[in-house]
Amino acid sequence: DLFVEGHKVILLNEEELHFYISGVVRQTDVQPDNSIRSSVIADAQVEFSGRGVVTDQQSPGWLYRFMDKVKPI
Repeated sequence: DLFVEGHKVILLNEEELHFYISGVVRQTDVQPDNSIRSSVIADAQVEFSGRGVVTDQQSPGWLYRFMDKVKPI
C-alpha cells in the first residue's frame, strides 16, 4: 500500500483556493501516467479552504464572536 497526497492552488478573482487530498492506494491502482482515480483512495481526507475577499466576508465579525463567548446561544 502507498500513502499519497496532493495539493492544488487555484487563483480566481482575488481569491486563493487550496484543495488538499490524501489517502492510501494499492500500487496496482496507480496508472502508467502516475494518476489515480479518486474512487480507489482508501481513508481519503479532503480539505478545501481559501483566502481572500470572499473568505474574509464569510467569517463572523468581532462583535458576534464576543457575544458568542459571553452568552452562547
